[in-house]
Amino acid sequence: MRRSIAILFCFLAIAGNAPVHGMDIAIVVNKDNPVDGLTMREVEAIFELRQQFWKGGERIYVILQQAHRAEKNVMLKKVYRKTDEGLNKYLLQRMFTGEISDFPQIESSNEKVKQEVRRRPNAIGFIDAATVDDSVKVLRIDRSLPGSEKYQLKSGDPSS
Repeated sequence: MRRSIAILFCFLAIAGNAPVHGMDIAIVVNKDNPVDGLTMREVEAIFELRQQFWKGGERIYVILQQAHRAEKNVMLKKVYRKTDEGLNKYLLQRMFTGEISDFPQIESSNEKVKQEVRRRPNAIGFIDAATVDDSVKVLRIDRSLPGSEKYQLKSGDPSS
């Protein structure tokens, strides 16, 4: 019995460090946000801080996940097309030139991102689609939701 429990704990420890395959990333906003969908180009513009206002004129409050999280790695590959270091340099340069006044807020988990999105009416963030609940609104990207075949924000291999 003890041996079985020890083997189970070892398996769970190893599984917790396994690469993520097929994770969909949900782009989430506050439930009161009137936006229901974006194009992939709009997602890129918002998360690169090139588009800083919603169409209604409100400032967009961007929330990112911290470095080395699987969710951020997918965004780095699919949206930013940069490494985390490259993204930091890009944002620093934009701040230095006065194109942006603030860095995006960085959160440590999907739950923290959802908390901030719930708290801020104009916030946008990204989370593992498996952690979506009714506290946030998931946006369609190019008319597709996470889980659909055409959805673009997914990891397709261990390097995503």
